[in-house]
Amino acid sequence: MAETLKTPSTSAVNSTRVGKFTRLSARNRNLKSDRTPWLSRRHTPYVKTPKTGRTTRSHTNGDCGSRENLRSKITSAEIERKTSNSKDYKRSTNELTKNTRNIEQIQDPVRDIVGKTLRVYQASPLHNFDRKIRRSLETYGNQLSAFLQLETEKQLLFDENGNIRDRKFKVQFSVHNDISAEGSKFSAVHVKILVCSTVSPSSKPLEEMEPFIPILSTMFCSVGSEEEEDARLQEHFTCLPICLINGPVNFSKLLISWFQSQLDCRITPMTFSSVELGWYFSLWAGMCSPEKSSTIELCYDASSVGGLTRIFYSIEGRDAKQLWDIVHVSNSCIFTEEESVTFLGALKKHFYYHFNINLEGLPLTRVRTAVAFVACEGKLKIVHPRFTDHILEQLTRAALTKEFYGRFKREFRDAVKLRYDWPFDDIPSVCACGENFTVDHAMICKRGGFVIQRHNELRDLEADLLSIVCTDVEVEPVLQDITEEQLSRGSNRAQDARLDVRARGFWDPQSSAFFDVRVCHPNAESYKDQEPQQIYRIHENDKKRLYSRSLLDVEHGSFTPLVFTTTGGMGMECMRYHSRFSELIAAKKGERY
Repeated sequence: MAETLKTPSTSAVNSTRVGKFTRLSARNRNLKSDRTPWLSRRHTPYVKTPKTGRTTRSHTNGDCGSRENLRSKITSAEIERKTSNSKDYKRSTNELTKNTRNIEQIQDPVRDIVGKTLRVYQASPLHNFDRKIRRSLETYGNQLSAFLQLETEKQLLFDENGNIRDRKFKVQFSVHNDISAEGSKFSAVHVKILVCSTVSPSSKPLEEMEPFIPILSTMFCSVGSEEEEDARLQEHFTCLPICLINGPVNFSKLLISWFQSQLDCRITPMTFSSVELGWYFSLWAGMCSPEKSSTIELCYDASSVGGLTRIFYSIEGRDAKQLWDIVHVSNSCIFTEEESVTFLGALKKHFYYHFNINLEGLPLTRVRTAVAFVACEGKLKIVHPRFTDHILEQLTRAALTKEFYGRFKREFRDAVKLRYDWPFDDIPSVCACGENFTVDHAMICKRGGFVIQRHNELRDLEADLLSIVCTDVEVEPVLQDITEEQLSRGSNRAQDARLDVRARGFWDPQSSAFFDVRVCHPNAESYKDQEPQQIYRIHENDKKRLYSRSLLDVEHGSFTPLVFTTTGGMGMECMRYHSRFSELIAAKKGERY
């Protein structure tokens, strides 16, 4: 594919989008096979993030009788249908091995994503992901199989006769570099999950086991991304910013959880704004062939309009192509954002002329063209394999732009070096305060106000969260003066003493809860012989010694120290606080926690 989106910003409205457009007959561009796809993006290193689709099973003919204990009210046609669907449930060991081997021979990832509804995720780089050695891929598959087996054993699965079904998993990792499909080329890591269910393996013979059936297909891919300049990052990280998943939601969550814990990455759902959907629609509307015209469609959310929920705007592909040719400069292979705005504006004016409804203020939620279907909630369906590399390149650039990959290369590299304790080569030798400038000194130096800013940002964040579930939330409340109260040694007796946050009704109804934030640097020289939990406990006890007694006797409230570290950790008291907050927010939204 030769369509490439040259866009510095996919989500900004005022940015200039440039898309390279080539006719269907002239779409052959070969990507460099030895080029390593990489990212340039901002990485948030310490964030940990935790509709079921039906799978069509392809069965072969086999010898199997009708099911027993069928209800008498089922008609003969239903019996025949159920019998045909269960013909392959009993197979010999040779047939099972043959079925598994045929699945393992699938080497075309394009066939697994074209024509299927996919959920799109954006992924941070995979740390120490070895995709060159086959034995490493087999190890990943075995580990993920064991993880899925362990998680699914927590739930019992029964068949129609009340027997317990035991699920067995087989996970296959396969790497595809520069895979071509009808002229398209892209680099991808393809992950396929196979599942087999058996009824009481101890009582059922091996030859009657069910074959492995694919239930989940996942692809991590990157098309057209920039190559990372830092050799160390190239060695330790694999950039595959797009994750496409087709399968049940529960298995998708387990898969994402395993990747995040094992490969130290972050995978989040990718959503599309109205501006992005409009850009894709206007760009892809010019790719339909006049000889094979198909209807293209826009879907707007009209819930704000009385009596309407959605508005579907269908246009003949031939008519849209004629309008697109008028808007687009004929002698140019670049499709710009100005042309996209003009194209969409003409369609909206045409709709207003006929229906007297202004689509300008309504959000665009879905678009469907001859190239692909895209929904705002992150659903994608590729119509034709010829457009696969073009669509994946668009998604790759969008994912990198959403996470500011291309804007903050230096910040991303600094974050990675801080996370894995790599040395810095391009930092000054002397700090503005006169001390030797090191990473540890930068985390504790109060010159410049960054240490105070770090503390205040956490304080304001916790206050905003508390305002969701509590009443009477106050930032930096002034404590009452100490008069004749007998306080413990070391208590803060200052007349203007204040804490960071106060909220009413957090731990107990109508009772005041006080919180104070502290951020410490665990890699400091004074903590080199202590464990992380000891560091947390030191700062928690220090805060309690200052404020616990006075808050209990004078304010008649509770006190919780919120201790964080510069590496993204938190103490036990802080974890208990966030667990309680999760319970309150779940209860308010009517969800389970």
